[in-house]
Amino acid sequence: MYLRVRDLDAVAAEFGVRPEQAPWGRELELTDPDRNRIRVGEATD
Repeated sequence: MYLRVRDLDAVAAEFGVRPEQAPWGRELELTDPDRNRIRVGEATD
């Protein structure tokens, strides 16, 4: 699953992870209890 958000820093702070820079924007990866990957990103302008 991929979620696009407006404030990636707020999501990162909530889950205690660091966003990474990708060519298309900043994003981070979370894993739910069933081990599904969830990518959360914020596009760069």
